[in-house]
Formats: sequence, structure tokens, C-alpha cells
Amino acid sequence: MARRPAPAPIRTPRRGHAVVRISVVDENGFVHDYAPVEAPLGAVRDAVTILHLQRPETATAEVTAG
Repeated sequence: MARRPAPAPIRTPRRGHAVVRISVVDENGFVHDYAPVEAPLGAVRDAVTILHLQRPETATAEVTAG
């Protein structure tokens, strides 16, 4: 079982920004945890939208609907 990293101290982002913590599991099953990143809210929204559209469920829905 993979251990979760210790929680980072709570940090309040600047106005119009978000603090994002990213964890990635690669194709070999290794977990990569990145330090919290402060990013503009628009960039975070765009990234989440792109990730959402790349989900297998979304791709399947587009193929069956089209």
C-alpha cells in the first residue's frame, strides 16, 4: 500500500489563484507527488476541462453519440 505524503501546511492562495496539489501514477504504477503549485484560476479551470475531456468515459460517450 502506498503511503500518502504528510499534509502540507494550509496555504491561502492570492486572489484569482488556486493552490493545486498534483499526484500522478505512471504506467509502471509509481506514484509521483508534486509540491503544491499556486496557479491562476483560469489556467486551473482550463487544465481540469482538458483532463475531464480526456477521460475514457467521455471518449466512449462521444463515439456512441456521434
